[in-house]
Amino acid sequence: MRSLTIDEERARSEQAARERGRLPGPAAHMWGRGRLSRIYLVRSLTVKMVLAFLLASVAGVALASVFIRQFVASEFDSYVIAQQRAGFISDVSNYYETSGSWAGIESWLRNQERAS
Repeated sequence: MRSLTIDEERARSEQAARERGRLPGPAAHMWGRGRLSRIYLVRSLTVKMVLAFLLASVAGVALASVFIRQFVASEFDSYVIAQQRAGFISDVSNYYETSGSWAGIESWLRNQERAS
């Protein structure tokens, strides 16, 4: 009987696994000899590095979006308050111009509040 080469031995073990319904995965050859094991290790390291960079990028984008959202919300609130303040000053100034004094401003403000 002649001795089997490594490829023939591997083919027989894969055939036996197929017959049993289980195929060996890439991990079965990972610790083998030569170039094949280096390819799996390099691919594994490459995948890990890509996933790490992807995770860091997603985390950075998420963190930036939180800061930007907070900044925009704060600036928008300031803008709305400034607009309301300008409208209030304009309304009160018009009241003073028409009445000539501040007398009755409290009742006028209550009426303005009810009208809004």
